[in-house]
Amino acid sequence: MKKITLLIVLLFVTYIGNSQTTLTAGDIAFVGSNSDGATNADDTVAFVLLKDIDAATTIIFTDMGWNDGTGFFAISGDGEFTWTSGSARSAGDVVTIDMSPLFPAAYSSIGDQLFAIQGSTAAPIFIAGLQFNDAPGDDANWDGAATTNSTSALPNALVTGTTAVRLVPESDNWQFSCALAGGPVTGTAAQIRAIVNNRVNWVDSQSVAYNPALEAGCTFTISTGGDTTPPVISCAPTPAPIIAGTNGMAAIPDLVSGTTATDNVSIPANITITQSPTAGTMAGVGVNSVVLTATDEAGNTASCTIPVTINEPPSTTLASGDIAFVGFNLDDTDSFAFIILKDIIAGTNIKFTDCGVTNPNTISCAGAGGDASATWYASSAMSAGDIVTLPGSFMAGSVLSSIGDQLFAYQGTAASPNFITGVHSNVDPGVTNDTDWDGGNTSSTTTSLPDQLTNGVNAIRLYVAGAPETEVDNWQFDCSSVPGGVPITGTAAQISAIINDIQYWVNNDATEFVPTANSGCGYSVILTLFAAPADLCIDAGVQTSLGGGTPTGGVYSGPGVTDDGNGLTYSFDPATAGVGIHTLTYTENGNSATDDVEVFALDDASFNYSAASYCANDADPTPTITGLGGGTFTSGAGLSINASTGAIDVSASTPGTYTITYTTAGTCPNAASVSVTINALDDASFNYNAANYCVNETDPTPTITGLGGGTFTSGAGLSINASTGAIDVSASTPGTYTVTYTTAGTCPNAASVSVTINALDDASFNYGAASYCVSAADPTPTITGLGGGTFTSAPAGLSINAATGLIDVSASTPGIYTVTYTTAGTCTNSSGVSVTINALDDASFNYGAASYCVSAADPTPTITGVAGGTFTSGAGLSINAATGTIDVSASTPGAYTVTYTTSGTCPNISSVSVTINALDDASFNYSAAAYCADEADPTPTITGVAGGTFTSGAGLSINAATGTIDVSASTPGTYTITYTTAGVCTNSSSVSVTINALDDASFNYSAAAYCVDAADPTPTITGLGGGTFTSGAGLSINAGTGTIDVSASTPGAYTVTYTTSGTCPNSSSVSVTINALPTVTFSAPMSPVCPSAVLTGQGGGTPMGGVYSGPGVTDDGNGMTYTFDAGAAGNGTHILTYTFSDANGCTNSASDSVTVEDTEPPVANCAAPFTIQLDV
Repeated sequence: MKKITLLIVLLFVTYIGNSQTTLTAGDIAFVGSNSDGATNADDTVAFVLLKDIDAATTIIFTDMGWNDGTGFFAISGDGEFTWTSGSARSAGDVVTIDMSPLFPAAYSSIGDQLFAIQGSTAAPIFIAGLQFNDAPGDDANWDGAATTNSTSALPNALVTGTTAVRLVPESDNWQFSCALAGGPVTGTAAQIRAIVNNRVNWVDSQSVAYNPALEAGCTFTISTGGDTTPPVISCAPTPAPIIAGTNGMAAIPDLVSGTTATDNVSIPANITITQSPTAGTMAGVGVNSVVLTATDEAGNTASCTIPVTINEPPSTTLASGDIAFVGFNLDDTDSFAFIILKDIIAGTNIKFTDCGVTNPNTISCAGAGGDASATWYASSAMSAGDIVTLPGSFMAGSVLSSIGDQLFAYQGTAASPNFITGVHSNVDPGVTNDTDWDGGNTSSTTTSLPDQLTNGVNAIRLYVAGAPETEVDNWQFDCSSVPGGVPITGTAAQISAIINDIQYWVNNDATEFVPTANSGCGYSVILTLFAAPADLCIDAGVQTSLGGGTPTGGVYSGPGVTDDGNGLTYSFDPATAGVGIHTLTYTENGNSATDDVEVFALDDASFNYSAASYCANDADPTPTITGLGGGTFTSGAGLSINASTGAIDVSASTPGTYTITYTTAGTCPNAASVSVTINALDDASFNYNAANYCVNETDPTPTITGLGGGTFTSGAGLSINASTGAIDVSASTPGTYTVTYTTAGTCPNAASVSVTINALDDASFNYGAASYCVSAADPTPTITGLGGGTFTSAPAGLSINAATGLIDVSASTPGIYTVTYTTAGTCTNSSGVSVTINALDDASFNYGAASYCVSAADPTPTITGVAGGTFTSGAGLSINAATGTIDVSASTPGAYTVTYTTSGTCPNISSVSVTINALDDASFNYSAAAYCADEADPTPTITGVAGGTFTSGAGLSINAATGTIDVSASTPGTYTITYTTAGVCTNSSSVSVTINALDDASFNYSAAAYCVDAADPTPTITGLGGGTFTSGAGLSINAGTGTIDVSASTPGAYTVTYTTSGTCPNSSSVSVTINALPTVTFSAPMSPVCPSAVLTGQGGGTPMGGVYSGPGVTDDGNGMTYTFDAGAAGNGTHILTYTFSDANGCTNSASDSVTVEDTEPPVANCAAPFTIQLDV
């Protein structure tokens, strides 16, 4: 057929009947509530609709209270009922209902709440709320909880003042008042919600119900209110790619639920979000743009786009020649047919295009149109030999040209196609040929033969031979002419070559073939098959003479594969392939088959013991198998090992080094080895040269006959060197001990011997005292140890009896002696005691001076005799009895005798005389504690000893002799002034004096000059506040704050003075100028002015240099003139203004009016006589 474009229009009409209108928070608002009726029927509630609703719309009303977390609180006296609209209603309509359906519950006049919801009380969607209970609560959460039938929390979905109203204090009857709100209410839904839910716009009555429930004349008009601001939309996250079904289609997901929007007026619940295409819409493979649109109550919209990627379904990969065209009709309705030469799975896709090809292998559509592409999906699995017929309309927008066209089948993309087959029927004499067809893509009917295809093998060029060649419209593969007849049998490549041989095709230039494929043809495709070898271990070695590919004559390939070149066999090296699953391929005559073989790694035979060596007395070790368990352990002779667990019996093993091997028993057995050494115990032999020792003998050291370097130990009481074993007999407690020697070799061992330590004889003795005066009785010692010994003494000078130890103290020279007593037993011993023979103590001492002032440093005497004695004196002297230190400041002036008594072995005394003198009187004072810097210089009064010196810290100017302070020369601050006398016992006293600086009176105004119409300026006090402001006559100033009333002041220059009221008052001044406004006059153009008039060069304002403004006015920018456009101003009287600013920045203006009025009569053109009939 010729190129024709067919347009099919599908009309889809949807009828929407009456349905429930879904309402959200704020779609209605309560405007009246009466609870004083005798029955529920007398109680009424009114609400205004803020959204159009359908006739079937229902709203549930309930006076049950609400608890966050648990829902409605059902209690006696509360109930619910459902209201149905019954007719379509518009936003702004007011509905009044009575509460009779609430029976047997009652709308409580002692305070209650009322909620409007959709859904159910178990799963409510809140629309509006009202409360008039007077229980303690707040707007944020009402009563906080529902505990009675008159209390409630505010649900989280509602907000007081926006979607709910709280009417307090409690009153029985409430009515929204348009009068209070300023008249009939007009605005957006959001604006009306805010007005109606504001309790200041309600009136109440405790005893009389409002009838009607809504105030007479109160109306509501819903408008967009000029809201032109679109909402802000936030798109849902981009979904993960979707895998298409076997038809290449997938459903667009719901993206509305994840998309949010906010608005400057509408609450989120009243913003509508839609998506296009809608959820569930079937879409094809590729990136589909889904547009999300948010619409607010004013109709403003905002959109965002989410890309939804739909990927191809799993598909069988096809190579060149895996399908072949068997029919090609270009007249009438057009069609084509192809045979599948390889088994394919459901969802396998093949792309068809009649666009041309430019090599290398690039598809593009050239010419004026008529070319297109489409994808075919296998709806189910298909077998080699199956025929598929498709109409030309399969490729929407394409028309197969009856003057010759091409058709390609490929997988991949147009930019990177993998061609499967192609057919071409165009004839361009002298150009078209079998090798490259048209040689280029220059029109919608020309193409190059893709480099991936070969004419006569996996593609075909159809034409009638001759000179010239002829194009024919309709072609069909005729199997009846193929040698061998039906079915045509062979491999895919063989059958493809037969089908793509033009000699087996028939044609008709006027009539299409029906069916497109010859129905009498049959095909038996010999598929290329291949079975890989069984899975094997990586150490299995090269597997040779493998086969498994049919039909024979092909080539084997893949990791580790070496084809033998005979068309029959190949070898496979698992080591070369490596561990893993490998795909091996058998290719025969262009057709391939694959199969997998897995190469397994050798078992992991890793294991280890906790140590490399063990002693014969260690705990038996068991190895940790970190590889594959269940193997066997082996070792050389001499090692006792458990073959299953690898546990070594070290005590039963012969010492030595062994190699232990662990062999796995898994899929691919492997072995690993570790070395373990079994060590014998160390030789711990040793001995001492004797079994007994006295504590005063030479310390014995043992002889180690075994392994040295060990450690010696014994029980408590024996002092032994742990390294050498030497016994410190003198430091040991007498007794019998076991000495143990423990080696420190590879395998420690221990041996023991017995040693006895004998104590020395007890040579204990003592005298009754450690020292004796030369006048004491002669002492005799007491022997507490072994008697019969001998006493000796050293040094010479002590008179002692050798047998009894009696000391003749009077015959002895004073001094310190050691008396020794020596026993005559088994382990001879001796002991000594010290005895001192003392002369009388030396009590000599002295002070550094004979007299002291009470301010002097406390004197401590020098004891030249025996220290440690006690000092005493008469009353009045404060003395330390232990040190003799005199506290002169605590002592009463006078003369004292100080006595020192020793407390030594032989006490003695001595005395000295000491005098304590009082300090000078340094008293003085000033007439005041503080002075200002401008006061008279003060001089102190000295009430004590005169003639002293005055001093003070830096900054104070003071006369050292008189104490006079030069206050003006002193730095302000607080000073300590000290007066020091010059008498025998110099003294000083101090007083504190403060020099105060004058107050800081600093202040400033924000400007030096102000216009009389400026805001009244107040100064900034940077100094001391609390002072007073003054100025000359004419300036209106606040004395306390300094604020200038510029409008009440006479223009002029003023000096403003600020005086502080602090400790030392001060003042400062600033200059301020008050400027008058300029005098401005203006006269507008003479009225009336015609609407068509444009008056240029207008003036009338003085002084010059100002700006003209007003309806229809355009200032000329020269300070003198302006243009008045009466048409722009419009009919009526208008105020024009002239504004002028002077050099001081003061601005004034003058205004005048002008009237625009059409005073020109109309012009009537009468073309012929006519009659005007007036109805009276």
